[in-house]
Amino acid sequence: VPIKSFEAKTSCYTHVLVLPWTTFLHEGISPLLNKAYKYGMQAGEIEPAMLALSASNVAFPFILGRDLKRIEDGCHLVMFIAKQVKSSDNVLFLQMVLQAIMNLTDRSDSTIELKGTIMNEDDTEFVTPIDRCLINYTKSFLCVVFGEHDIGAALAVRKGNEFAKSSPGNPTIMHDAFLRGVSLYAMARKSKKRKFAKHANGIRRLVKGWMRKGNPNVARYVKLFNAEQAVLEKKYDKAESLYREAIRISARGGHLLDGAISNERYTDFLLNVLSDNESANHQMGKSIRLYEDWGASRKVAMLEEERKPSSTDTSSLPKLIKT
Repeated sequence: VPIKSFEAKTSCYTHVLVLPWTTFLHEGISPLLNKAYKYGMQAGEIEPAMLALSASNVAFPFILGRDLKRIEDGCHLVMFIAKQVKSSDNVLFLQMVLQAIMNLTDRSDSTIELKGTIMNEDDTEFVTPIDRCLINYTKSFLCVVFGEHDIGAALAVRKGNEFAKSSPGNPTIMHDAFLRGVSLYAMARKSKKRKFAKHANGIRRLVKGWMRKGNPNVARYVKLFNAEQAVLEKKYDKAESLYREAIRISARGGHLLDGAISNERYTDFLLNVLSDNESANHQMGKSIRLYEDWGASRKVAMLEEERKPSSTDTSSLPKLIKT
């Protein structure tokens, strides 16, 4: 039992807090389940065991952009086991993810607010600094998916790198930076305000620094950010090439959400910068299919509605989409 206790703790914290910065995130899922969780439960090490179970079934698939049904099932599994072993660790995060999925699948009246059958953010007590970081992270996520970039960018400026300060080593830091960067770049293009461009470029440099140090999980983020930066610098040919690279890397890694976001940002560039309605319409169709594969039925319905021609336009070209 002492050996299994040591193995459980070592495997858990190594694969959750250390290796995600130097190896592909999906490679940690099997060791977390087969060693950290299994040995932890056998040795009575409930905290690392439940952290391993939550990371492998929910947090990692969420960051990787895996399909929402799988993540929802993972949330219910972890919450069921947590109840059996009387563990409250990570329950708030699981509730946030579940409520976000309710929003995305049209089982809630809310879009970017965490309010519904799972939780109500207004009635939730945030005990630790990481609790506040997690809700801000989840709201940044919903702002990106639902295109509420004005709110997402304002939140990004306000919270800065709070996640990295509150939970060093947590791989969610990478995803949080990506989400903040997407909204900041969207608003930098739309509003032409220097403060958004400055913050966005700061995040781009941060993420590029991670990649230079050997982090293999952020290449698609860097490609998309470089594309957005090229647009701001009016290097449009370069931007097109980089958007396509971001889409290709996301597709190769099975990152459904990141591919959908990259396609959507490419669509916005084609439509609102190049005024290429035909290409934008084609690209928007790709984004819709990826959101559909991901399982976000409400987002799909929203994009399909935006894609319809307006009453004053009989063409089949897309309407101006929200940026």
